[in-house]
Amino acid sequence: MVQQREVMELPQSRLDSLYKDFRHLEELNPDGYKANIETWKAFLIKNYLTQAKSIYLRCGSGLLRTLSRESHGVPKSLDLVINSLIESDYLITPDDFYNGLMYPQESSWFLKWIGFSGRNKRSFDVRKNNDTFYLKETDLVIRNIVEEKFESIKQRIMNNIVSHATGITDLVFTKQEFYAKSGINELLIDSEPERKAMLFYLSHYKKIIVRDADIIKVVSPDVVHILADFPKIVTQDDHRVASLKATTINVNLQVKKLQAQVFDYSSMLQDAIKDSQPKEIQRNYLQNKKMIEKNLSRLLIYQNNLLTVKSQLDMAATNQLLVSTLEGSNKLLTSINEYTGSVEKVEDLLDEIKEQGERTEAINEILAGSESTEEDMELDRELEKIQEEENQKKAISDDKKENVKSQESNDELIEKLGNLKLEERRAPGELREKNMNSVPNQEGNAIAY
Repeated sequence: MVQQREVMELPQSRLDSLYKDFRHLEELNPDGYKANIETWKAFLIKNYLTQAKSIYLRCGSGLLRTLSRESHGVPKSLDLVINSLIESDYLITPDDFYNGLMYPQESSWFLKWIGFSGRNKRSFDVRKNNDTFYLKETDLVIRNIVEEKFESIKQRIMNNIVSHATGITDLVFTKQEFYAKSGINELLIDSEPERKAMLFYLSHYKKIIVRDADIIKVVSPDVVHILADFPKIVTQDDHRVASLKATTINVNLQVKKLQAQVFDYSSMLQDAIKDSQPKEIQRNYLQNKKMIEKNLSRLLIYQNNLLTVKSQLDMAATNQLLVSTLEGSNKLLTSINEYTGSVEKVEDLLDEIKEQGERTEAINEILAGSESTEEDMELDRELEKIQEEENQKKAISDDKKENVKSQESNDELIEKLGNLKLEERRAPGELREKNMNSVPNQEGNAIAY
């Protein structure tokens, strides 16, 4: 479901004041003047500067016609509102944008030191005359839209270029190839001036790319490991790489086109044979198919050669990076070894450390010898005392266990003697009767009934 765009309406009760020429209120009624300016600014920001598809606000007669009302005509003081938006940096004039003044607070320390802020030195008035359509025909850069578009483009550059880059050839592009890789073609579909502005923003303000004519090189900090030994400008070699890639892309497109044609003629030939069409038609289909296949075969050879060259370029760049890394590592090892000294020096140092360690150990033994002996003797005496106490506790415990066991045996014996005496007291007749009522089981034991 497509989310509906929120629209802010101007207050009906203030339309007369908002649409008339209220510039005289700046002195007569400053509060009313400020209120009108802020109302219009909020309206334009909400409806035109926040949800805009283009990075430009088209200023001029077209904007006045869009804002006109049948009952009030065109707004007579819109120039004051737009000038205020420029002062507030919601809108950037083309001159300020391409002169690097989009972020005046980021001016160089030298310009700030001499008191030049750039923005304060510039003045821009969108009003050209006192006619009905009084606004200058110009495109003003919408700052927040540029920044939003940049974030999307930056993410695509990371996903489609940086994350797959392994060599210098993966970072150099023709303008059209870069447009496709970065998503500029999709996100800035309005006009070439918008794409030009975004390229300038990427290069001048964000330092992600460098460009020369139609050749673009990605120099993001995320690829510094690849560009470590390459210039951060577009070189003649970069132009050659871009030309090679452009030719490769063109050949790939032609290969796909011819492959599709071969498929089409094959299908038409099969249909012609199936439908028993005239032999002449069948022959023409076959002849065209073979001709295209011949051209396709030649293009495939070109394609393979181009891929071979690109692979060799990538390998050469990798070799250069490897050699540079090895040279740096060798310099580091040399520096460390020079600081460390000769092998003989290290061996002497180790011998000296060993000797001093042995002396330290001997001194420790001498200093701790007497105290250690006396302390050990004291510990031994305490251990003997503890052991003697434990032995005594164990002997007492064993005696108690033996007495308990002896008592249990005596009780059992007394119980058995009591039972024996009870059996002897029974009459002989009772014993016979008991034995007669017993039946031996399988084991020979008697079972009483």
